[in-house]
Amino acid sequence: MAIITTLVVLKWGPFCDFKNWTYLFLILAADTPVRTGYLQHRKSKKCLQPKESIVDNGVQDGTPLVLQGGDCYQEISLFRLMSSGLVRHVASAKCLCPPNLVARPSVSDKVVFHSKCNSTICSFRYFPPGLLQHNLSSACLNLKDLTDPADNSEIYFKSDCANSNWRAFSFLGM
Repeated sequence: MAIITTLVVLKWGPFCDFKNWTYLFLILAADTPVRTGYLQHRKSKKCLQPKESIVDNGVQDGTPLVLQGGDCYQEISLFRLMSSGLVRHVASAKCLCPPNLVARPSVSDKVVFHSKCNSTICSFRYFPPGLLQHNLSSACLNLKDLTDPADNSEIYFKSDCANSNWRAFSFLGM
């Protein structure tokens, strides 16, 4: 509905002609949801979500992505993988990004939520067996270390993307 409203408003703008209208429509339609679901860490069965202590005040830019035990089928754990590669948190409309929107995060950087969903800097590939890999850096989302994670364990960018249940996340359907 928001896309249609935006298209109608822009169609009435003084600088729009049919060619620009078509181009604008393609840009807006290009970033569509490919997959919507709950991201669950395959080994621990805990779900990805914004850091619990910050959720009550709304998800702010820079809020860390963490694993949280319990029921995954909650709105706080719902994400959309977009065709552009963005991973968008449904409840906050923020995207998973490197901290400070750096193009190439270091392997010790935490994955954070950000409102500036830059499809170049914040895009990921999700591929079997459940790896989420940052497009620019080729780093994968991972735990700080390969131990059974506690609740509120933060997620980091790591260079090791080897196939392992410790590094894999399942998209649980709605």
